[in-house]
Amino acid sequence: MEANELEHEEGASQYALGVTLTPASKQDLLPEFRSMRDAIVEWVEKRGDGGVLIVVNIVSTPDIHELFEDLLAKTYARGTRFARILQKRLLQVTLLDSKGNECGQYEVEPSYGGPEPGA
Repeated sequence: MEANELEHEEGASQYALGVTLTPASKQDLLPEFRSMRDAIVEWVEKRGDGGVLIVVNIVSTPDIHELFEDLLAKTYARGTRFARILQKRLLQVTLLDSKGNECGQYEVEPSYGGPEPGA
C-alpha cells in the first residue's frame, strides 16, 4: 500500500490523497485495506475538511477487486469514524489488472455532512 498527497495548485485550500493497493492474494487484501484506512485517517487529521478527494487504485486480479468492493461497501454501511470520513469525501476508485490495464472505474459521492468525532 502506498499513499501520497496529490499535487495541488499553490494556495489551494483543498487537498487530494492518492492511495494504491497491490494485494497479491486474498489474504493480502485486509492488511492493505487497514493500511489504507490508517493512511486516510492520518491525512484527514492533517488536512481536516480541506481533504476533499481520495483516489484509490487497486492493482490486482478481478476476484480481489470484487472482495475490495464488498469490503468498501461494508465499511460505508458501518457507523465508524472511518466510514464517516469516507462519506464526507469524493472517492474515486480505479480497478487495474497486474499489467496496469483498467478493469473498471467508479466514484462514490459524499453523502454525509455531519462532524467527524475526534477528527
